[in-house]
Amino acid sequence: MASASEIKGKYVESVTVEKGVVTAKMLSSGVNNEIKNKKLSLWAKREAGSVKWFCGQPVTRDNAGTDAVTADTTGKDKEIDTKHLPSTCRDKSSAVCTKHHAPISNTSKKSAVAGYCPNHGKWPEDNDKAGVASASTIKGKYVKSVTVAKGVVTAEMLSSGVNKEIQGKRLSLWAKREAGSVKWFCGQPVKRAKADDDAVTADAAGKDKEIDTKHLPSTCRDEPTAK
Repeated sequence: MASASEIKGKYVESVTVEKGVVTAKMLSSGVNNEIKNKKLSLWAKREAGSVKWFCGQPVTRDNAGTDAVTADTTGKDKEIDTKHLPSTCRDKSSAVCTKHHAPISNTSKKSAVAGYCPNHGKWPEDNDKAGVASASTIKGKYVKSVTVAKGVVTAEMLSSGVNKEIQGKRLSLWAKREAGSVKWFCGQPVKRAKADDDAVTADAAGKDKEIDTKHLPSTCRDEPTAK
């Protein structure tokens, strides 16, 4: 992976990985005042063979062998006011895994998709354009493949060795642009007709691949029309 200072974006000055905590530092100019020079962290915790990701104010991890994180007290002045954070990025450092969790972490795929859009004015057509591995080579404990199609990231679950409720099922992540930023959604399989459009529609061909809503985490029940 590139060094922290080499990972840049339209709003990002650098991205640092330290003991599994991914922290993005925003640019000090050319961006909204609310996020200038501020920081945001992504971190994961393990539970029952799965990994759940959290997003929120800057955190640190003392030991790479543990899951626990604490608020980065040295970065209090770097915090983004909560009201300017998306609802999916307001986790506390003390947040814990709940009974229902997403069967896959698509953080790297989300970053690849979100990073492509500002530079090209449209969403990446496929895995190759997004700069990620081919669909069949992206696997996980529950996941058979992860496909990027016109910016929609869809994970297909394994057909065996996982809970029956998710066997062979699919789940989609998609983003929409709003006031210079990107907002992510998660839910049943969707598709996007054009790479330069934000709108998505339910993937009718994948109705039999839907995971029953009651088995989805509350943060992954967005409708295709969500804004």
